[in-house]
Amino acid sequence: MFGPFLPSSRFPEPDYPDEYRVEINQQVGRSLNIPLPEREWIADQVNTLIITGREDSE
Repeated sequence: MFGPFLPSSRFPEPDYPDEYRVEINQQVGRSLNIPLPEREWIADQVNTLIITGREDSE
């Protein structure tokens, strides 16, 4: 019911998920007049930030 918190009285360390998906809603971007890059470009940027963040925390 309370997940991993109750047995140890501590929350687990924060971490990035091993898998994720990037979804782009072109219609919302267009309606807000926000130019959106390609989904693959965004995914590459996120991967770079995740790898850099993991390296910085070691």
